[in-house]
Order: sequence, then C-alpha cells, then structure tokens
Amino acid sequence: MHILLIIFALCIALVIFVFLESYRELNKIKLTTYEISLSGHNDSDSKKDAIRNLRGKKLVFISDYHEAQGGRLNERIINLVNEFNPQYILLGGDMVNSNAEGEDGEILPAADLINKLSESYKVFYALGNHEKRCSLNYHESGKAWDAFKNSLDENVTFLVNDNFEIWDNVRVYGLDIPIKYYGRGVFPELDGEKINKMLGLPSNDEYNILLGHTPDFMKAYSQWGADLVLSGHFHGGILRFPFINRGLITPRLRPFADYVYGMKKMGNTTMLITNGIGQHSVKLKINNIPEVVGIVFK
Repeated sequence: MHILLIIFALCIALVIFVFLESYRELNKIKLTTYEISLSGHNDSDSKKDAIRNLRGKKLVFISDYHEAQGGRLNERIINLVNEFNPQYILLGGDMVNSNAEGEDGEILPAADLINKLSESYKVFYALGNHEKRCSLNYHESGKAWDAFKNSLDENVTFLVNDNFEIWDNVRVYGLDIPIKYYGRGVFPELDGEKINKMLGLPSNDEYNILLGHTPDFMKAYSQWGADLVLSGHFHGGILRFPFINRGLITPRLRPFADYVYGMKKMGNTTMLITNGIGQHSVKLKINNIPEVVGIVFK
C-alpha cells in the first residue's frame, strides 16, 4: 500500500510538471538561425547565377502558428523578425485552425501578425492541412477562411501550387497537396512525378525553395528537384527527447519519429523542419520551445 501511494504521488507530480513546463514553453518564443551553405553548388555551372544572387541573403520562415496563445506572442515575434531583418518572410501553413469560428468582422491573431509583418516585408504564404480543410469547407469554415484571406494586406501573396521568383534565378514554390496525404494512420505515397503535375518541373538553372508543409515526403521533394525545403506540421513531435532528437508522436500517429525537427539532408536537398509556434488539440510542448526560423545563405 505504501509503494502504491508513492507511485500515485509520483504520477501526480509528473502530470503537474508536464502541465507547468508546457505552459512555460508555450509562452516563450525564440529565433533559431540556420546557415545554408551554398558551397556544394559551386561545381554546378547551371546554378552559378542563382548562387551568386543568394549569398548573404536572409529569409524568415514561420509555420504552425495556430493562433498561438491568442496573439499574446505577436509583439515578440515581430521584434525577433525585425532584429534578424530578412529580405522576405515565408509562411509554411497552419497559421490558423480549421475549426476556429471567429465573429463577423473579427481580426484573428494570425491576420494581425501577418498584416503587421507585411508592413515591412513581402510575405509569401503556402497552405498547410488546416488551410486546406478551410478551403474545402471542413467544419463549415469556408466562409471564415474567405474572410480571413480578405483581411490580409496586399503585400501578402498566396502560393497555392504556384511560385514566385524572389531574386534572379531564385524561386519559391508553395505546394498544396490533396487532403488525403495528411491522413492519420493511412500513408499514401507521394513522389516527384506527382509533384511535377502540381507544380511543374523546376528549372535546373534556378535555386528552388519549396514550402512543403509536411516533412513526410522529403524523398519526393528531393526527386522533384528542391534545393531547400521548409516544413513544419509535426510540432516538433510534441515532446522532443533530448540527445536523440526524436519526437514522441506526429499528427499522423507515427511514434518516435526522426523527421520532426531540425536540418535534414537527402542528396542535393536540404530540409529545415520547424517545431512551429502554437498548438491545437493537444496543447503540449516539452523540450520544444516555439520558434521563428531565420535562414542565412553562405
């Protein structure tokens, strides 16, 4: 009986710790900076102009905002972006929640953040699974989604299976995949040829940056020809184990997944995976402080 009481007390203490630590982390925000080396492309004459145009340039990548803390982090996010001073801001999707119901005329925290950022920076916005559900009117959210889009500044450009040349021979693509590829427990395959049909063939003469919301398909992104992939979606695995850099579980119910956070490489493709800023449904973050991602090309 004494041992059972000790076990019960330890379980209660663990639950309290998880709650308090998650609350602490969800109310923090940091800037994580990655240096992307371009030296590996020096031998490629086809990309030499793109590489020359990229050196020294900076981007900010933000994903999985999920109406974080009702907008209470917005000012700190803006300050971090301004301190980093990028040329462009890239949004990787899930800035909103697909089941959120705003009042008529209400400016959602995501719209407020994006519009304030767009006062100083050109913003490119690719869709995640939550925007995809909104566009398909899941939870009867289509009307709210239209209102959200209409509330954004004209300096915000959506890339829905579309692209934009941000510098000479440097192009950003926004991939919008069918909703079935976000299914839980079901894992349909995506390959480079299927991406070709959605985005078209990338140019071998250009440096191609792909906003691909889910990291699940790095092999397909590499087959397609992405030089740099920016992903999120997995929220860092909710709880990220130290030292081994694996997450507890992904939104697709894959336990102990590797592709949940950080820099990954496959062939000529580099992928950056952010743990995002907010959470939905399971609002926990352990060893997983929300972040804004800064990218410097060297």
